[in-house]
Amino acid sequence: QMMKDQLDREFTPEKASAKSGVPVSLIRELARKVAKKRTSSYIGFTAAKSYHGDLFERAMYLAMALSGNWGKPGTGFYSWAYAEDNMFFLAVMNKPTAQGGMNEMAEMQKSFHERLKKEDPTSTDEMADIEFTKAVTTLMGAVPPAMWLYNHAGYDQIYDNRAWADPSLKTTFGGYLKEAVDKGWWTKSHLRPAPDKIPQVYMMISHNPLRRKRSGAKLYPEVLFPKLKMIFAMEVRMSSSAMYADIVLPCAWYYEKHEITTPCSGNPFFTFVDRAVAPPGECKEEWEGMALILKKVGERARARGLTEFTDHYGKKRRYDELYGKFVMDGHLMTNEDCVKEMVQINVAAEVFPKGYTYEQLRKDGQVKFTTLGQSVAKYACGNEYAPDKPFFPLRWHVDDRKVYPTHTRRAQFYFDHDWYLEAGEALPTHKDPPLMGGNHPFQVTGGHPRVSIHSTHLSNAHLSRLHRGQPVVHMNDRDAAELGIGDGEMVTMFNDFADCEIMARLAPNIQPGQCVVYFWENYQYKQWKPYDILLLGIPKALHLAGGYEQFRYYYLNGSPAPATDRGVRVSIKKA
Repeated sequence: QMMKDQLDREFTPEKASAKSGVPVSLIRELARKVAKKRTSSYIGFTAAKSYHGDLFERAMYLAMALSGNWGKPGTGFYSWAYAEDNMFFLAVMNKPTAQGGMNEMAEMQKSFHERLKKEDPTSTDEMADIEFTKAVTTLMGAVPPAMWLYNHAGYDQIYDNRAWADPSLKTTFGGYLKEAVDKGWWTKSHLRPAPDKIPQVYMMISHNPLRRKRSGAKLYPEVLFPKLKMIFAMEVRMSSSAMYADIVLPCAWYYEKHEITTPCSGNPFFTFVDRAVAPPGECKEEWEGMALILKKVGERARARGLTEFTDHYGKKRRYDELYGKFVMDGHLMTNEDCVKEMVQINVAAEVFPKGYTYEQLRKDGQVKFTTLGQSVAKYACGNEYAPDKPFFPLRWHVDDRKVYPTHTRRAQFYFDHDWYLEAGEALPTHKDPPLMGGNHPFQVTGGHPRVSIHSTHLSNAHLSRLHRGQPVVHMNDRDAAELGIGDGEMVTMFNDFADCEIMARLAPNIQPGQCVVYFWENYQYKQWKPYDILLLGIPKALHLAGGYEQFRYYYLNGSPAPATDRGVRVSIKKA
């Protein structure tokens, strides 16, 4: 009844039309189609990059549930379900599969099932595997990035700015974080390095934070880098971030090493990447490079008379064992060795057909996975993948009648958590995005460029002939005319935090009040000030909530995302 009252009070088609600009007739037509036919809603990464993206998703799930579009083929919502056991278990195994490495993981998983069942007879294998994944996440050393950025990289000045936050929140991000830590929802294993531990060495591998991290091009050099004794990068190219490094270790390019792709339910094929040519000069595969670093650490420790250290879990580790453990006593010396081991892991986890081999994968070129394996991927969907059947979410909870892994053991749309009640988000609702960046007339959106994978190829001279060859902001032609801006002119984009210069590209299909910028490298901008410097990436503080079954953190799930760049406010003027 509370839901009905809220819908009647705030979200009639007429009120929704006034807010969104979508005609009432179209809203009603869409609602009738959803109610009459099987409907699948799509949720891409835009929701994850919007401050109130969780409300988008909760509202969409509610519409699917109320219309019966749930747990059947052709219904529900699309989600990325990766078969990733090959990476997940390789990161935590102590010995190769052939020597019983996967058997150890299976025993660990079994013990979680038995313990949870003993503690709570109503629990399911899904709940037990989530608890198992939480433990493995800790073993992997994965931590939520928002806390690291807040404590060490100067993002407290962004996250704690009340003028840029949701006005319904009772305190700042830092205030919520302190309460969450005091209540034990987040522990010291999540807050690493600890707030009072100054980071000394920053390693960048497969990472370009000064381009990718929202506002990183400003805050990393201003706040983080002065604290460090060393920055080193393992890179296949001289990225914007690598240019700040004290040492750049050159890595093999994509076709200079053996690799295997990561598939998902929408493209369920593992593809083998063969080495076309050997890496030139001093370039090495990342695995070999990391192994050599650990070997050298052991040598330098021995030369200095050092034998052991205490890791972040309080466990004693020997310096002279680091290299041997990393390469599993010589079993994993190269990328190709790792791919061979990944094949065995996938066979053991039933991701690959029984008896499948590395030699067969190399001959076939690709192989379709048969299940989502043993890790967390299938629990994001509540269904197992089968090659000969449609894949859709929540089948377990409809066909198999499994209870949901939630606080109420049901599909839960009402969160009676104090924080959500105080913020007016106990039920799915709509909220306008906060004025992130200040009260400015334009809202920024973005996406992936057509001619590059992220920013990797945007400075390529040949591909640059397919576009304007420099960063551009796409804006509505009428908005531009009102500002006296012509196509191809340089403009300044700015908000209360930062500014950048960029070329304007005018287009009538851009919404008024919207501007769109895709990926570019920092060094393609004047003074190395990219548009990403404006984006802030303010995480939603409510996502620090705990003490509630489904509010939990584990690998790829459940932490405040410092990636909310949709709807950041900016102004634009002639440069």
